[in-house]
Amino acid sequence: MASWEVIAKESEAILAKPDIKGCYEYLQKAYEGGATHPEVLWRLGRACYEMAEEITDASAQEPFLLKGLELVQQSVNEDGNNFASHKWLGILLSAQHVSTKEKIANAYKIKEQFLKAVELNPADATSLHCMGNWCASVLKVSWLERKAAALLFGEPPSSTPEECLKYLLASAEAGDTIHNAKMIGDMYKQQGNKEEARKWYTKAVGMPADTELKKRNHDAAEKALSQL
Repeated sequence: MASWEVIAKESEAILAKPDIKGCYEYLQKAYEGGATHPEVLWRLGRACYEMAEEITDASAQEPFLLKGLELVQQSVNEDGNNFASHKWLGILLSAQHVSTKEKIANAYKIKEQFLKAVELNPADATSLHCMGNWCASVLKVSWLERKAAALLFGEPPSSTPEECLKYLLASAEAGDTIHNAKMIGDMYKQQGNKEEARKWYTKAVGMPADTELKKRNHDAAEKALSQL
């Protein structure tokens, strides 16, 4: 059996092609062959998430998302100082198809994981984006859901547009992505800053869209740009 270092390097090379299915199949085979190092576990969890993101049918996504969550949780349990494990635990928790009550309960856990990832690696663009995305999600919570959260947990999750932009812009500086650029455009649009919104939507549209998720973000940015 190859070392975890070799498995990690090869899986990253496959994903960079990009070949999401190939990466998943390679890591799954390694895992079935006994490769259970935390660096392999979180990468297989990420591959499960990436596979789910290529599918639009929620029922088909669920097995990948549940499996991915289990793998990254195991990775965190085995190495609590691995920023990527915490990041992907937050991402997989965010992606679960659960009730509104569970989503509210998970919001606190998700924030904790993303903040831990940022603490362990402040220069990781994805962790910073995830915190920005968390802030944006909280800002979308309805009054009714916020009241329910207050009744259930005492203090509902909260954020501000300024906090959201702080993380998204830091992510852009660390290494921008089409999703991040599109979200920055969204935040500026919500604030009525059309000039900045146009700048970031244009940047998103100009980025490569070589996966289904990137294509969806490209199309959304293009549509938003045409409506400014």
